[in-house]
Amino acid sequence: MAVAGRKRLHSNLTEPAPKPRKRQAKTKSPPKIKDADIMVNTSGHVAAIFRAPRNPHATLSGLPAELRLQIYSHLCDSTIIHVHHHRGHNAYTSRFTWTPCRSSSSASPLLCANPKWSGMCDEDDRCTHKIDAPPEPVGFWALAACNKFIRNETQEFFLGKTIVSIHPHDLRPWLNHLAVTNARRLDSLRRVTLAGAYSYKYFGNAELQLIRDLLPNLEGLGFQFQDYVWRWTSTYLVDGEFDVYPTGWKRWPLVAWLKDFDPSITIALEAMVWVKPNRYHHVHNFPEQQVTISVIRKGKMAENNSSPGSGWTDEDVDIEVVRPGRLGSPKRTAQWRQWWRGKETKGFT
Repeated sequence: MAVAGRKRLHSNLTEPAPKPRKRQAKTKSPPKIKDADIMVNTSGHVAAIFRAPRNPHATLSGLPAELRLQIYSHLCDSTIIHVHHHRGHNAYTSRFTWTPCRSSSSASPLLCANPKWSGMCDEDDRCTHKIDAPPEPVGFWALAACNKFIRNETQEFFLGKTIVSIHPHDLRPWLNHLAVTNARRLDSLRRVTLAGAYSYKYFGNAELQLIRDLLPNLEGLGFQFQDYVWRWTSTYLVDGEFDVYPTGWKRWPLVAWLKDFDPSITIALEAMVWVKPNRYHHVHNFPEQQVTISVIRKGKMAENNSSPGSGWTDEDVDIEVVRPGRLGSPKRTAQWRQWWRGKETKGFT
């Protein structure tokens, strides 16, 4: 008995102890979804199943159509978009895209506050020059990007309430593109701004005649250009600043062309000049700067006895000059400088 017990004890010591069992994690059952909360899946894709709101009338799409239209009209008012032309090998391969403007100018809603050639602001505030990397949509454009239903519904306000800013060189192909794709869009256009280098090679009275012929319901016309410094400022210093000619806008050939437009159309002109100090200015520690001159002529109904070209007297025009002093981005590698070094702007500085 003793030997058998000893063997039994030896066998118990040599046998491996059983491994402890792992506790299986309890899986939570998925939440129960009521049949009333599931939308009908007609496409067969799992992404097409989503939870419907418990109160659909509390959403934007649940509002009456009249209220939604008022919201669109409020958000889309005085909004600028910049149209870009992607040129192809021929007219059939060219296409147009647009990016929303960051902010409009305080002088006029027809003008961009910080165009791409402006060095008077921080780089983050300047309108983007990268077409392939546009800024995030805000305001009306963020709302229009929510879904297809809202985007299709907001198309009515796209051209009627929007200010379209485009380079003068791209004006003619863009208008031809609208005339071919949908001619009714030309009647919806109310406000157009031509923005870019003020070059006589790409812009003249012929482009203005094209606007008069194709845009019968025009209400506002803006011009935002880089221009020659000698047209607007003198070479003498007044209290450390360049003296801006108060009547320099009268020497602009563009003003003579604009006199053929109806007086009821609001005209907003803005010229930006780049003042580069010379040897004399360096001696007096004069900083490099930019100066912006805005000339606004508000539209008004013409009188019966008014002559052609009226509405361009000194009393009809408001002038605003912005001289911030030193540049916001003064570095030699600042991105705004590349827009002043092209062939179109040769001689502007």
